[in-house]
Amino acid sequence: MVLADVHTHGDEWTGQSEADRTHPMVGQKGHVGLIVPHYATKNLLGLEGVGIHEYTGDHKWVARPKGKLELTLL
Repeated sequence: MVLADVHTHGDEWTGQSEADRTHPMVGQKGHVGLIVPHYATKNLLGLEGVGIHEYTGDHKWVARPKGKLELTLL
């Protein structure tokens, strides 16, 4: 079961690009996309500073507060 995908951005911005939004790695509702800033070269503890985006279907996403991820496994 795939719960999330992870990719990086080159600076501190961890929002979704148009390509991120329109081409989910896994097109299933509830999938989570994690975006790590600075090409993941900064010292990160946990999810602090990571963009968290939950796929809700039909190319729509909900941004979660940075560092706050709660998953309910069915």
